[in-house]
Amino acid sequence: MTAPPARSWLPWRSPRLGWFAFAVLVVVGVPLFLRMPLWIDATLYDLAARTVLAGGVHYRDVFDTNTPGFVWIMCGIRAVFGTSIEAARAADLVVVSAAAALLLRLTRAAGATAAGVAWTAAGVAGFYLYVSEFNHLQRDVWMMLPVLGATHLRMRRVAASRSGAMTDGSVFRSAALEGLVWGAAVWIKPHIVPVAVVLWAVSQAGLAAGAPPGARGRRAAADLVGSLSGGLVAGAAGLVWLVASGAWPYFLDVFRNWNTSYLGQMAVEFSDRLAYQPGYFPPWSLFVVVAVPLAVLNVVVGRPWRVPGAADLPDPGERLLPNWLYSVPEDADARFARTVLGALYLSWLLTALCLQKRFHYVHVPETVLMIALFGANRWVIAAPVLAVQTAVMAWLVVAPVGPWTWGGDAFRHVVWAYPDRSPNRLRWWPACFTRGVSGEVRDGVAFQSDYFAGIDSAEIDEVAAFLRTQGVGDREVMAWNDSPHAVYLALGVRPPIRFMHLSTAAGMGENQRRWVQEEVERAAPGVRFVVSDLLRLSSFYANEDQHHFTKPGPGPRDLLPPVVPPEERQLFPLNQPTVFRSGGGRGRYVVHVLTRPVGDIYVP
Repeated sequence: MTAPPARSWLPWRSPRLGWFAFAVLVVVGVPLFLRMPLWIDATLYDLAARTVLAGGVHYRDVFDTNTPGFVWIMCGIRAVFGTSIEAARAADLVVVSAAAALLLRLTRAAGATAAGVAWTAAGVAGFYLYVSEFNHLQRDVWMMLPVLGATHLRMRRVAASRSGAMTDGSVFRSAALEGLVWGAAVWIKPHIVPVAVVLWAVSQAGLAAGAPPGARGRRAAADLVGSLSGGLVAGAAGLVWLVASGAWPYFLDVFRNWNTSYLGQMAVEFSDRLAYQPGYFPPWSLFVVVAVPLAVLNVVVGRPWRVPGAADLPDPGERLLPNWLYSVPEDADARFARTVLGALYLSWLLTALCLQKRFHYVHVPETVLMIALFGANRWVIAAPVLAVQTAVMAWLVVAPVGPWTWGGDAFRHVVWAYPDRSPNRLRWWPACFTRGVSGEVRDGVAFQSDYFAGIDSAEIDEVAAFLRTQGVGDREVMAWNDSPHAVYLALGVRPPIRFMHLSTAAGMGENQRRWVQEEVERAAPGVRFVVSDLLRLSSFYANEDQHHFTKPGPGPRDLLPPVVPPEERQLFPLNQPTVFRSGGGRGRYVVHVLTRPVGDIYVP
């Protein structure tokens, strides 16, 4: 018998090269990642957690339109590890790493080769560590850990049931534990419920396989009741906290009076979200057109509606596809794991498209799942993607001035728009190892510090330093817009109003805008200073003429740039005198001293 011919060496077939790429990406990326600033969503939850730990009441003292699970986690992080940015980012890294480890186990179980597992790990590292801070410390990303944990519990239960090692009672107990984990995920973000329902459905036939004759319905009922019981226990525990902490009436107010337009907004924006789908994380997101049919194929071939048996292997439909396009799973367990991974990806993608807002971080989990889906099917997409990104970065470093370098139109509109390809951050890598980093370093490793929802750390430090010289205390500083509320954290003071993302709250409707106005007026008598952001105060600055706001103001009591329209100067907070402006009088943050009536507020 002759030995099979040796396969030629190719980079994507090498586990060693895959793990080497992973190691390089981690060594380079983690120091930069840990020193990046927090995004305004993370600072909101950080402020909420600190407020709760200081005896405040969530929703009453810091407005939040979401369930409180993420705030609970942040409370634990801040109570145990302190208040540094690095502590929060290290926690994010641990959560994502744990979720990635579970996902790699699922990928291996679904048929990935050793090289496929290695390159999947490299792809996840090369993706998550090198995307904008907009996507870090977000609820959608952290939901992956309990979801993948619950998925593994379900797969273990199905395997045990197939082997006949489960009774209805053990199915119930195992399902209750899984339901408890799903319940924890729901408290982080309720949008995960459709994913839980889909995974429950695709596993029912497998659970029924080990049931005694005529008892398959009872087995499914034990699984369902157990899952619901665990979820209800998690739900009850959360409700106890809401009531005991005093947050319950304010929680109800948010969901009765503030979130009422959410579903209508989702329906109106659906076509926009569909059009944006391929462009969130190029080139990764472009592969959605291939990932969807591949996931559908995995689910259909797995036939989750049919009780497994010996006759199911091999599946004739699989043999219709060439080996280079589709690798047949080795056994029933691998086929089931691939079915689960495909169902997980499809349900998460559809939930993001149908029930979520058009934000990049919403699509981080599905992108990570897509990388794993390709690995499980032995499509090592991560290898060429990482190679192309590395080549682009190298070209930008060594290329002469031209359309694809720093000064060219192609760079501004193609490369800069996708910051994972920017090599400029690498020069800050040595500075990441200093004991304490400056705001300049944080801006250097950030992707979007010059965006209205991003934080310019150096200028926030300047504002905080000025306000310290004024001896400000709790509720004496009002941060306007989105980015300036980082000042509360820098100073360690309590906010005078509960709204951090003012545009979100005021934009929910006319009643909601009036309630924001009333709260600002109520708080104003105790407020000494207001911090506003020129990047947010006028849409004029957020577009092509952004450089105009760098011009200094005409005088010591008017530091606003001359291009601010007169009608905007009549609205709060621009109607208040100015006493400080970051960036040597040319920056984006302006400090107003509150000496005049509030008047109408301006929240574009």
